[in-house]
Amino acid sequence: MPAHLAGAVRRILVVDLAQHVRTDGGAPTAALRALLYALARGEHHHDQAADRFATETPNPAGRIVEISTDDAAALLECSPQHVRRLCRSGGVSARRAGRRAWLIDAADLDRYRHRRNP
Repeated sequence: MPAHLAGAVRRILVVDLAQHVRTDGGAPTAALRALLYALARGEHHHDQAADRFATETPNPAGRIVEISTDDAAALLECSPQHVRRLCRSGGVSARRAGRRAWLIDAADLDRYRHRRNP
């Protein structure tokens, strides 16, 4: 799949997945999670080729799978503003990607979700 399409495909899948989880109460399978992470990596690599913002915080490990505040909000079933507050307060591991944008560590978001909904 072309890297420039990975983000759009991932966003569509996340919205559909969030709807499915709300309806059925289930959790994504390991294979679906791996697909979402692979799409996130593809989008991330594509974005790295674009111009970087002066306010962007570098990715410390270079291999962390990160998702946007909109995707995290869909998974948590909350608003993007709430996700940004979690990022600012340290509730989830995240880094700045521009003035208002955050990139959230997907694994840490999963840990936060499971702590919140055991």
